[in-house]
Amino acid sequence: MIWNEIKTIPARQFIGLLAIIAGIECGLMLTIDTSLELAGVTREVRSMIDAGLLVLLCLPFIIRFQLRPLQMAYHDNLTGLPNRLLFDDRLKNFIAISRRDNSGVAVIFIDLNRFKPINDTYGHRVGDAMLRQVGSRIANCVRESDTVARLGGDEFAILLPATSNAADAKIVVEKIASELEKPFDVSGKQLHVGFSAGIAFYPEHGIDGSMLLNAADEAMYRAKGRGGLYCFAINQNDLNAVNA
Repeated sequence: MIWNEIKTIPARQFIGLLAIIAGIECGLMLTIDTSLELAGVTREVRSMIDAGLLVLLCLPFIIRFQLRPLQMAYHDNLTGLPNRLLFDDRLKNFIAISRRDNSGVAVIFIDLNRFKPINDTYGHRVGDAMLRQVGSRIANCVRESDTVARLGGDEFAILLPATSNAADAKIVVEKIASELEKPFDVSGKQLHVGFSAGIAFYPEHGIDGSMLLNAADEAMYRAKGRGGLYCFAINQNDLNAVNA
């Protein structure tokens, strides 16, 4: 359970937690362990006492005062999904990996259709419940290595590492469409919502996270304007050639 919580925070924060644990263990060894050694307690018993104190004192401290606040900072309070901050961090890391390995990264930007009338008609309580269900359904359509984030409002983003094939991204979008087409049972009401999506790839549509997400966002708006399900981002070289 604790590992599931730890692995959802950025790597640099995880390293920080390890440093805190190491510091506490060092403090125990310099104080209690030294005192026990002077009292003639065997090394085996001292090790057991150190481990017990580490579990009893360190883990509750880490969970309550370090891990939980970090989770709140990097996750959406409503859906429990990663938020924009964590999404941007993971996108940056995977772009760095892709640049090193000469591989690809795909970003899918999703905006819900017909959500505002539901929110206005039935209130934020129903709207919030629906967003939680939407987030859960989207998350169930991707791999464990992928990231689904709620960016805010009714906007979601999906990060697909090691993905450069348009067909693979299309499969994900169509799988999500199949799930979101099913009615949502919220407070006894059968509600329906649609979505529009934009798909962008690194490095064709952006060389950093901001450019990539903006390209996917722009493609999403083109899909929405055309009344379609999704659009691919426009390659910047192609766009420059058209405007030349």
